[in-house]
Amino acid sequence: MRQGRVIPLSKEKYHDIFRKFGIDGQEGAYAMEGKTGEILIDVSKLKPHPRNAEIYGEEAVSDLIVQIEAYGGIADPLKIKEDFTIISGHRRWQAACELGMTEVPCQIVSYSSEEEELAALVMLNYHRAKTNEQRAREGMVLEQALKAEGMERKLKALKQNQTDRDPRSLSAESEEVSDPLNDTDEGGKKGRTRDLVADAVNISSGKNFERMKKVIVAADKLNAEGKPDDAAFLLQMLEKSVKPTSNLVDAGYASLPDEERGRIRSGGKEAVSQFINERLSKPSSKKPFKTLLASLNSAEQVLSEVPKAIDSLNADEVAELMESLGTIKSALETVTARLNKQEKKLAE
Repeated sequence: MRQGRVIPLSKEKYHDIFRKFGIDGQEGAYAMEGKTGEILIDVSKLKPHPRNAEIYGEEAVSDLIVQIEAYGGIADPLKIKEDFTIISGHRRWQAACELGMTEVPCQIVSYSSEEEELAALVMLNYHRAKTNEQRAREGMVLEQALKAEGMERKLKALKQNQTDRDPRSLSAESEEVSDPLNDTDEGGKKGRTRDLVADAVNISSGKNFERMKKVIVAADKLNAEGKPDDAAFLLQMLEKSVKPTSNLVDAGYASLPDEERGRIRSGGKEAVSQFINERLSKPSSKKPFKTLLASLNSAEQVLSEVPKAIDSLNADEVAELMESLGTIKSALETVTARLNKQEKKLAE
């Protein structure tokens, strides 16, 4: 049996991660360094955070096993609460268990609220490679934390820290984020929590986060209803393309009969596109009444000028004008019939 060897990372790296959530200075140092520094803990005493599996699901750790074997130990201590609940390091702990390690290096961390703890659970995984589903679930947890009472300061700080990052990484929508505690900033643009959340979990925009969240909610509901194939189908689509998957949910995929959902699942991209187009195609825009009335008044004015010019027309011009008037007369008859029908309908 082997014990973990500690290869500590710099405080600045830890602090940088936490500053993305708005914890800095003494509070950040306390959270990252722990009250007792690095200690070795029996792996059997550690327990996963109850929300971790909800966010990240079951994950393979073969890559970490290779790294731990190459280093001869765990490079980055796990962050745990005083009751041995893991905040950061679930995969390292799992890899250590699979390697038969008896102890792992840990740091004790403490948070002032459950919301701050949930935010740390997410933000300490900032640099990990993640699926769209995992990033969306991270965002949902972080959104819950940011909206909680008493988190306004950290929300402000998170927004401020966006300016310290590469501006090319921000979407056009997230660049417009203002102070979330005031509806408008100096430019009059509205700020949204969703944009801050999206940027914090590396989703391209707040709008895309809302789409992804919609898919996650639908997939979870399908799983709860005993339809795992449909849930898996939505999540697989989410990894490929966010907007079409969101459109599929909007089109009512989850409420279809079993046979119809099966047809769409087996029909591939074409079946999905056809279903979305059939359900979400928008009717042509309705012309405003005033525009229609103005067009008729204009036509009436033009026609009122025709009699004055008739005496000067030649035979060909008369024939051409008669043909045009015939077309206008037919159109007027159609319009009159439709108006009569609508008048009767409204009178009923």
